[in-house]
Amino acid sequence: MADDLAGDGPPRTVVGQLVRGLQARRAADAGPITLLSCDNLPANGEVLRGLVADFCAALPDGGALATWIAESVSFPSSMVDRIVPATTDDDRAEAARLLGFSDSGVVVTERSGSGWWRTGSRPGARPGSVRAPCSPRTSHRTRR
Repeated sequence: MADDLAGDGPPRTVVGQLVRGLQARRAADAGPITLLSCDNLPANGEVLRGLVADFCAALPDGGALATWIAESVSFPSSMVDRIVPATTDDDRAEAARLLGFSDSGVVVTERSGSGWWRTGSRPGARPGSVRAPCSPRTSHRTRR
């Protein structure tokens, strides 16, 4: 992290890469952006926001960047909406048939109705709470 803060080379941490990317976006006047964590950790958006804010606070010129981030970057939280039923002997047998080897740790999930969800708002969005699916087909749309 200290090397990333010094800026002597390309950033090596995820937070360093994100903040340096946000610096470049701000310099290019590229507009608002959403940073979405799809890691299914509780309050992952708020955790990422805090890490980015801490990094900015440690930069010599981080105040102006932190202000721009507060106005232009959203950090919604996400969660996976998926049911994982108990794995059966039939599931393990089917996995072995498909894979060509036995996997005693195989996990089978529901076949439909699952996906990533995000909560929160994004820069430029209409006021109000947003709950939207996060998949390649639907991440650009919101449902109210």
